Parts: sequence; C-alpha cells; structure tokens
Amino acid sequence: MGASSTADAAVVQPTVISRAGWAANESLRFDANGNELWTPAFYPVQKLIVHHTAGRNGDPDPAATIRAIYYYHAVTQGWGDIGYNFLIDESGRIYEGRYSRVYATGESPTGEDTTGCGVTAAHVQGYNSGTVGIALLGTLTDVDATPAARDAVERILAWKADGHTLDPNGSSLYTNPVNGTQKTFPNISGHRDLAATECPGGAFYATLPALRAAVATRISGTGGGGTTATVPGTPQLTASQPKSGKGVSLAWTKPADGGSPITGYRIYRATGTGSAALLTTVTGSATTYRDAGARRGTTYSYTVTATNAIGEGATSNSVTIVVR
Repeated sequence: MGASSTADAAVVQPTVISRAGWAANESLRFDANGNELWTPAFYPVQKLIVHHTAGRNGDPDPAATIRAIYYYHAVTQGWGDIGYNFLIDESGRIYEGRYSRVYATGESPTGEDTTGCGVTAAHVQGYNSGTVGIALLGTLTDVDATPAARDAVERILAWKADGHTLDPNGSSLYTNPVNGTQKTFPNISGHRDLAATECPGGAFYATLPALRAAVATRISGTGGGGTTATVPGTPQLTASQPKSGKGVSLAWTKPADGGSPITGYRIYRATGTGSAALLTTVTGSATTYRDAGARRGTTYSYTVTATNAIGEGATSNSVTIVVR
C-alpha cells in the first residue's frame, strides 16, 4: 500500500489546533542530554482507530486536560510523547497530538511527513504503526459524544480516509510494518476491537456503524441527482409508559433524510423545569427508545433530532410525561 498524502485529498482538512496552540511542553520529549525519547517513525496509513480518554465530561479547560494526558503518557508511562495522533474536545475543537515534524509557516498539522506517511503514536499496543489514533475527550460509557464532537470526528475521519483511500465502511488486512503481524478488521475501528478495554466507551462504540456511514457520505458528497443535500427533516415524537418494566417508551417518525442517509437520532431530556441535555444517540435505523433510567414521580420532557452527514436536523415536538 503506497502512501497518499492527505494534502491531495478531495475532503478539506478540518482546522487543527497545533501543539503550540495547546501549550505543549516540548521539553518532555527529550532526556537530560537533549536526546529525543521517541524518534518519530512514519508509515503508510492503513487504519483509523477511535478512542475516548475516559476523563471528565463537561471539561472547563480541555487544553489543560490534554497537557495532563501528555505528561502522563510521555513521563509517567515513558512513551516519550502523547499517545494519540489527534484529540477532540466536546466543543468540536481538534488538537494535534503526537509530534511529527516542523511545519511550514501557515501549514496546518497533519500528523504526517512530507510524503504522506503517518507518524507512529502509542494508542493501541501492537497496532500503533500505520494507524491514526483519534481520541474524544471525556467518558463515553453511558453518554454519546456531543453533537459538536461527533461532527468533528466525522470530519477528521473523512479527511484521513479520503486522503489515504480507505473505505469507511470496509474491512481490510492490516500488516504491522515493523513486525509483520497481520489482522483483518474495519478500516474505522474502536480501541476495543484490538484490545481488552472498554474504550471508546459503550455508548459511543454502539454508534460506530452510523459513524462509518456518515464518513462515507461526507466523502462521496451524496446529494441525490446532483442536488445539494441538507440536514434531515423534523421527526414527530410520542412518549408513553411501557406496559411492563420501568421507564419511558419513546417513538418517533422517520423524517425526510435531506438527500443524505440518516445516520442517527439524538434524544434530549429535561427534568422538571430544567434545561434539556443530550440523553443518548441511537442508530439511524431506530425509531424507538426506552429511557430505563427515568425515575417514578418525576416529570420529564423529551425531544429528538435526526442527523446525517450534513448535520443535525430540526428539533421534534416536545413531549412531557410524569413517570408513574
């Protein structure tokens, strides 16, 4: 597999905050004698691996968190640098991870050398070389990524997949360029596909099929007969008490897809008179969901939106229910 540079990609590179932008202490990459602890190594990109950092959600200072991860990886773990190639915060900002090279003035960080080969990081043991590790800040075990973070991860995956001719929905043989180990797995995978870990969190991992589809649509620019695709239409939502079991049963109609396949639905919940917050994200094939965590005697209000590769559609009607 030859190296094709993302500089030649049809998909535009998203904005990437440089290491200087998040105030990386570059001295951590060197020993007391000024020797680089982990000399950058570059190989053609074969796979894209997504992670979560398993840190706090609602982080008020993502740059500080990235600096802390950097210190932990580089110094405490002895990896010589941060383990991820890129990181994404809940606001959808993308940060340069592992050091690759000095970039020309005005050049955005790519994590690649000038031939388009990706720098080896330290994000999944045995599969670091020839892969790109992209980590979402926070813990995505019980909650999905924020809409902004999900949009950002779609954009960076589309840029990398397009630039390296990777089918987002496909699987292919990975060959470790260092030791020759081989394994077939999806071109866009989660950390848990390759190691005994919960990463990238159960809630986010469940949406990987929809994520792959959204990335493929971004690359193909599907618009239906040459027309410009838009966000999906507005679902119609209903809520009821289940006949058996706890919680609240939600059901909604499938809206018009806007000329780009629906990749998921985002369900929002407000408690009492509080503000609505994202409860969960489900796949684009779902039209029902049970909120098993709803408590008896509590009033909840729900809304739902549909998403496609273009973005998030209009919010549905709001339904309010008192759990009995």
